[in-house]
Amino acid sequence: MNKFLVAAPPSADEGPEAPRPPPRRWHRWSRIAVELDGHIDARFRHRESRRLLDSLAEIRTFEHKYYTHGEERCPTHVNRMINASTFAGCYHSAREGVSAMEFDKKGIYLASVTNSGCLTVHDFETLYCSLYGPSCSLPDDSSNYVLHISNSMPLCAVRWNPGNQDEIVCSSSQTDKVLLFDIGYISSAPTEVLQKGKTKFHGLCSESRKGLTDVAFTPDDKSRLFASGLDGAVYMWDRRLSKTHCVELTALPESQFTSVKLNMDNRTVFGATRNGTIHVWDTRGGRASAAFQSHNEVQPLSSVKISRLLGKIASLKVKFCR
Repeated sequence: MNKFLVAAPPSADEGPEAPRPPPRRWHRWSRIAVELDGHIDARFRHRESRRLLDSLAEIRTFEHKYYTHGEERCPTHVNRMINASTFAGCYHSAREGVSAMEFDKKGIYLASVTNSGCLTVHDFETLYCSLYGPSCSLPDDSSNYVLHISNSMPLCAVRWNPGNQDEIVCSSSQTDKVLLFDIGYISSAPTEVLQKGKTKFHGLCSESRKGLTDVAFTPDDKSRLFASGLDGAVYMWDRRLSKTHCVELTALPESQFTSVKLNMDNRTVFGATRNGTIHVWDTRGGRASAAFQSHNEVQPLSSVKISRLLGKIASLKVKFCR
């Protein structure tokens, strides 16, 4: 930066032969120098990476160890203690741990579910303020959560209803039911239960593959929701019509769907499977003829294998070959 500085002219009382003080040593402006020179030295990279890591540092962790009734611990904490004592020295995640979480629209409430069947709703401001309080202010009692419900089945997905922010929907990989809870009612029983009706692969799948792994609402309609199944289909419910599914988005029977998402048009549905395949459906109809199909079945428009698409990228292919 020194080459851009212009020396000040001498004052009137200073003669031309008067000795001048030595030039002031300016500190190098590292950030601007990088922008001007285009050269990033090792010290600059180290300093900025350290700042980036500090900005992303973990503030505090909140363990799930809540009480349900008096001094009785909830199933999530009990299962964690049992697994820690039984499988000492090795990692075992069965029936423990937070499996999913989601904020509401305003970012005020945080809902989470665990593999042991606990559904909790936290006020984020309470969690944030407890960072600077005493140790007793950590979320270990009923004052630090809005809702805490324990179920007998593991929960793997949780979503807020975009049309009704008092309603939460959950699914379990061990049951073919969708559970809906209203945070305005403190009750362990769901306010509404949606279940699968008779499906295309009803007799082909075992009991272990009849669970639902993920759920998704349509933003423009609080009555319609989708759920991905382990039996090779994605199901849609319209709560105004029935408590059983009304549309079945079919794929291959060996497909085990792990997640479901909707496009911005709320008509295109994406489902991802455990073997790395993404299926796409258009609920308005598609290329497949529906003349000899059931009225509640929709065939996929397209199916893509993620590994094949990644293999077409030359740089990735060379990297993996090495």
